[in-house]
Amino acid sequence: MAIYGLSGFHSIGQGEAGVTKLFGRVAKVEPPGLHYLPPWPLGKVERVRTGLVRRLEVGFRTVLGKPVPFGMAYEWNVRHTAGGYERRPEEALMLTGDENMLEVNFVVEWRVKDPVAFTTGISWPERVVRAVAESVVREVAARTSMEGVLTARRKEFEAEAKRILQAILDGMGAGVEVLAVALQDVHPPLEVVGAFREVASALEDRARAINEAEAFKNERLPKARGEAVKILTLAKGEAERMVEVAKGRADGFRWLLLGYRASPPAMRIRLRLEAFERALAGKRKVVVGTEGNKRLFIGEGPQSLLSLLGEGGGE
Repeated sequence: MAIYGLSGFHSIGQGEAGVTKLFGRVAKVEPPGLHYLPPWPLGKVERVRTGLVRRLEVGFRTVLGKPVPFGMAYEWNVRHTAGGYERRPEEALMLTGDENMLEVNFVVEWRVKDPVAFTTGISWPERVVRAVAESVVREVAARTSMEGVLTARRKEFEAEAKRILQAILDGMGAGVEVLAVALQDVHPPLEVVGAFREVASALEDRARAINEAEAFKNERLPKARGEAVKILTLAKGEAERMVEVAKGRADGFRWLLLGYRASPPAMRIRLRLEAFERALAGKRKVVVGTEGNKRLFIGEGPQSLLSLLGEGGGE
């Protein structure tokens, strides 16, 4: 009987919490140290490792005893069978928001935050965390584009998945704290890697063509703008010149009009002489006359130059 009574002494190790049950009900949570509880079947102690960070792998498993060879790098078209990596495509295969298939491998790190809830809230906590995590990541992937999962939104993806997973587990009373949801290897299914690379290559060609067009535009546009400014400047200068020429001609016509009004015959003779001067400038000229017509100027008034101009004395 004494031995039976002494069997109620028990110790709780560092990083552990002892959930004690008396008559089937939770009595208290014991910290590390030596404690006493009426022995079984009256009392029972369940030790929970609260300081342990637990790791769940979804979409793959790390096989102990099979180290990955040094310097080895996996590619999308390799079946990841070497080393300590084992694929679980039934867990990893997911549909993205733009209706593309991806194999999403990720890790969930978690620990116990409430020993009582952890031991009484749900059965098989690790299985529950794995199932809920897989469901949550599928949900987030279904709202995210393939490019976002692969590159652009990985951090946001992980943060959103962690938040949703924690909220669901809290609602279930699981008593666990989600420390991280970390994406690992994310790639298209092996069966479509070739087609995916063709699409990626086409997208790269498209991006390159756009960049080349932008570069050409950036090169030609300043030149075209410079040419346009040059043409506008020349046109403006020519317009100003033509305006000044027109003003000069208008002033000249006004002066001619004043002269014509003062002496019409003299102005007509002047205009004709100027016309002859312009017409005969630079040309070879032969003057043919007779002995009786050597004198071209007749008179001193408006009746002059009759022989040259062929006018009679009726003016």
